[in-house]
Amino acid sequence: MPSALAVDPQGALLYAANTASNDISAYIIDASSGALGAVNGSPFATGGIGPSALAVDATTTVLYVSEQGSHDIATFGIVSSGALKPVTGSPFSVATSAQAIALVRP
Repeated sequence: MPSALAVDPQGALLYAANTASNDISAYIIDASSGALGAVNGSPFATGGIGPSALAVDATTTVLYVSEQGSHDIATFGIVSSGALKPVTGSPFSVATSAQAIALVRP
C-alpha cells in the first residue's frame, strides 16, 4: 500500500512510496488516457527503512525519498525510461527525521 505519491513536473511519471515493502513503484502516465504502465524493473528497493515521502526535482533527473524513522534522505537518479538508479553516497543524513519533502521551483 503506497504511503506517498509524486508526479514529475511534466506529468509523465508517477512514483509511489511503499513503506511496508521498502521500495518505490514507478509508472509511466499515458498522456491521453491517464492510464498507468509499470516502468521496467519496478519496484525499486530503497535499501533502507520504509520510504515515507517523495519529491521529483524540476528537471526530472532526481527523486528524493525520506525514510521513515531515520534521519536519512535517499537520492535516486531518474533515467530516461523512468527507472531509478541510486546516487553514489545515498542515503544522506539530515539533522532530524523528515516527515515530508518539498522542492522550491523558480
